[in-house]
Amino acid sequence: MAQYIKQGNIFGRIGSGIGQGLAEQLPKEIQRARMAQGLEELNNQKDLSNQEYFTRALGVPGVAESPQIIQSLENLARQEGVARGFRKIKDQEEANPLRSAVKNQNIPASPQSETGLQPRPSGLVSPKATQAAIDTYIPKNRDQLLSRAADLYDQNRELYPNPEMAMQAAVQEDAQNQAINQAQQGQRNSQIAVEDRAREQLSKLRKAAGVEIPDNVYQQVENDVLDKIKEGEPETEAAKDGQKKLDELSRQYKEFDTISNWTLPFKDPKATRRSIDSLRSDFKKRNDLENFADSLVGRNGLSYSKAYYKAYPVHEYPKVNEVIKSIPKLKGGIDFTKGFAEPIKNEKETLQVAKKLAPLIKSSGASPLSIAEELRMKNYDPDTFLDYLVKNKTQLDLSGRQDRELNKTRNWFPSLNDLWLFIGEGNDKVVEE
Repeated sequence: MAQYIKQGNIFGRIGSGIGQGLAEQLPKEIQRARMAQGLEELNNQKDLSNQEYFTRALGVPGVAESPQIIQSLENLARQEGVARGFRKIKDQEEANPLRSAVKNQNIPASPQSETGLQPRPSGLVSPKATQAAIDTYIPKNRDQLLSRAADLYDQNRELYPNPEMAMQAAVQEDAQNQAINQAQQGQRNSQIAVEDRAREQLSKLRKAAGVEIPDNVYQQVENDVLDKIKEGEPETEAAKDGQKKLDELSRQYKEFDTISNWTLPFKDPKATRRSIDSLRSDFKKRNDLENFADSLVGRNGLSYSKAYYKAYPVHEYPKVNEVIKSIPKLKGGIDFTKGFAEPIKNEKETLQVAKKLAPLIKSSGASPLSIAEELRMKNYDPDTFLDYLVKNKTQLDLSGRQDRELNKTRNWFPSLNDLWLFIGEGNDKVVEE
C-alpha cells in the first residue's frame, strides 16, 4: 500500500531563511556603516599626531574587533605622519625669507640717472660664494649634533619618530653643509679664474688699440663684458664685443682734440658749438656727461662753469627751469655810489632764489654750476648761490656728481675760450662780470 508524505510549504521555508539571513546580516551592515562614518570623520580631523590618529581610530565602532583593520590603520597613520613631516619641512623652506628672495629675485638692469656714470656691482663671483670663502663651515662636535638631533626630534616627530632617526638626520645635515660650503668655495675659484681671464683679454685689446678713455668709463665696459659672459657668451666673443665698444668710445673722446684748445679762438664759434652739441648727444646717450664737461675743461680750455653749462643745460630740467624763468632780471654792472667801483652782487635776492632752487637740485639731477651760470646771466650772484649749497649740502643730500661740482673752482673772469665760444649765442652774458 502506497504511503504519501506531505511536503512542507516551500514559501514558508524561504521566508524563514530570509528572516534568519536578515537577522544575521543587518547588524553587520549597520556596524560597517557606523565604522565607515567614524573613519570618515576621523580623516577630516587635521594636524593629528600618529598616536592621536591611531588612538581615536580604535574608538571607532568595529575597528577594535578587526586585527586586519588595526594593522592597516597603523600603517596608514605611519605613512601619513611621514608625509606630514615632509610637508612641514617644505612649508618651512617656502616661508624662509632668504629662500624666497633668491627664488623671486629679478634684478633689473642698472637704470641710468642724470647724475653721471654710477658704479654698479658686476662680475662673475657670486656674493654667496664669496661669503662661503670668508665664513668656512666648521663641522659640529658631538654635543652640537645631539642638540641639533633634539631639535629635529621635537620639531618634526612625524618624520623622525625616534631619537636614532633624528640623530642620523643631524649627522647627514652636517655632512651636507660641509659639502655645500666646499662646493661654493670651488665655484668661487672657478668664477675668479674666468673673470681674471676676461679682464686680461680686454686689457690687452685696450692696449693694442691705443684706447684712451677715463677709468670709470672703461670699468663700465668691463662690467658689460663680464655680464655677457655670465649670460652665456663665450669669453673671447664677449671680450671682442668689449673691444669694439672701447674703440667707439675712444674715437668720441679723441673728437675733443679736433675742437682744439689754443687754436679755438681762430675757429668759427658757431661751427665749434655745433660740434660740441653733437658730441654731447653721444655722451648723454651713455650717461657720461660729467666726463664730457671735464673734458671740455681739460682738453678745450673752457672754465668749469661754462663746461657744465654746456653739459647740463637748465632747460632740460623743467622744475628748475621754471623757477629760473620766473625770477626777474636784476640790475647789474658796477656801483659807483660809494665813491669807488664795486660790482653789484645782489646777494639778498640771490639768497632768496637759492632757497627756492636748492630743494629741487637733487631730485631733478640738475647741475649746480649750470644753474649758477643761468643766475649770473640774470645778474644774481653765482658765488652766493654756490656758497648756500655748500653750507647746506648735508641737508640737501646732493648726488656724488653734484657734490663734486661744488668742489670745482669757478673762474672770476671768463677764459679766452669761454669768450670766443659763446659770442653770438644769444645768452653770451659771459662778458658782463
